[in-house]
Amino acid sequence: MAHNVEPIASHADIADILAKGLSGLAGLTPGERIRFQSVLVMSFRRMEAVYVHSELGSIDPELTRGFERSMLSMLHSPGAAEWWATAKVTFTRADQPSTRRNRGVVASCQQSQSLSEPVIGSGR
Repeated sequence: MAHNVEPIASHADIADILAKGLSGLAGLTPGERIRFQSVLVMSFRRMEAVYVHSELGSIDPELTRGFERSMLSMLHSPGAAEWWATAKVTFTRADQPSTRRNRGVVASCQQSQSLSEPVIGSGR
């Protein structure tokens, strides 16, 4: 996850786009929307990699919970939830024969709207 945070911490423009995008996609310019979605894709692809490594025994499965909670928390923002509604089909689906853990996190993300997790950057 450090690879996800470094660009945001180092580049104010990306941090501003992320903050704006988490509030909703409608407020983003076309260029900002591409950058916002790119950050989310990068984050979720890394999440998939964590679960693959966990399944292969490279990472203790217990250590993946923090990554999962980070992703679920992000999905509780309006903008990330809008993005996930259409982007989830590009990620490993829960019914495909992939890693068991990855299927679990994708299923969790698909159901995230019903959870009462705090929204990143919302002050909740």
